[in-house]
Amino acid sequence: MLQPEDLEDDALFQKTVREQEIEGILLVDSIRKETLLELKKWIPVVGMDFNYSEHNVSIVDYDREEAVYKGIAHLVSRGHGRIGFIGGEMNGDFKGEKRFKGYRKAMQEFNLDVDERFIVDSRWCMDRTYRLMTELLASYTDLPSAFMCASDMLAIAAMRAVQENHLSVPEDIAFVGIDNNEMAQYAMPALTTVAIPQYEMGVVGAKVLLNQIADQDFRMDLRTLLPTELMIRKST
Repeated sequence: MLQPEDLEDDALFQKTVREQEIEGILLVDSIRKETLLELKKWIPVVGMDFNYSEHNVSIVDYDREEAVYKGIAHLVSRGHGRIGFIGGEMNGDFKGEKRFKGYRKAMQEFNLDVDERFIVDSRWCMDRTYRLMTELLASYTDLPSAFMCASDMLAIAAMRAVQENHLSVPEDIAFVGIDNNEMAQYAMPALTTVAIPQYEMGVVGAKVLLNQIADQDFRMDLRTLLPTELMIRKST
């Protein structure tokens, strides 16, 4: 398996391609755009998820905005009208991150107000999420009745802060995550989440790459978005 640093040295990369007879690359880590463009001159390349959404390369991903919409729709169906958001930036941009954009879009579609006080920039850090949620609980008495979280781990950290402040999930505050990682079903309470089709993304990515190798035509870039699934558990 090639590591990102193996692709940064052009001479080393070309030598590796020749010696290992590499016919295509499935990218699961982020690499420099310049390196990516150089790769495409030589062999077919398929990128997995958001790292390559803005580049001219075939990608296999899930629809982040749709995933958040499913979570918000579920919360609305449970009677929640005030819903906060916990997420993080992507490439230095919080408000442009697709899950946050999906949150704003869904809130607007359901005619719900977005309260900026309860938009939490976690920087994808569980410790920071726990601390900021603790601060919110200490600072406000009009907290939302639910939070949509951009990942399961952020939701689990926030739920712990709520419970340690003598509140209940979901009776006082409900939570929805995204991922369906193995921790979600073992959280207390078990976390409602939007499951990402990770296995299927790997299968489809490999098939797209094999087809491009077989056709010897990797100039056409394909964008494949796989569906997500809402997993309803005890946190809502």
